[in-house]
Amino acid sequence: MKKWIVALVCAIAAGAAAGGIATWAVKEEKTEALERSGCNLVIGNDSEATIYAINVSYQKDRELQEAGISQYMNRGTEAFFSVDPPEDEDCVVTIQLGSHQVVTARLGEEFEQDEMNIYWLTGGGDAEYTLEYRED
Repeated sequence: MKKWIVALVCAIAAGAAAGGIATWAVKEEKTEALERSGCNLVIGNDSEATIYAINVSYQKDRELQEAGISQYMNRGTEAFFSVDPPEDEDCVVTIQLGSHQVVTARLGEEFEQDEMNIYWLTGGGDAEYTLEYRED
């Protein structure tokens, strides 16, 4: 009986590991496809609010550059951008929430021009809304 239970636990663990590897592989493939298309900024919604619009802006050659979307983004959804700020300029992200609140954040030194930069809006309820950098 104990051998059967051990075998079952091992099978479950192996299945979970295989599922985790498959999930990682799909995520890695998606990231590589986005990078090939020029995407270097992902903003996701992990908050309690619905996002109505996101605007990313920065100065380049003394001109305001803007990239934006206007769509409903519920929790767990992501928006993708291709931005090209000079090294000495920060990107400013403005997020319009369904509650008519506006969240503004500067993407500072952690923003890497040639890398995939992933940020998630968090908060809501009693917590303040913030845009957090994630290395996932």
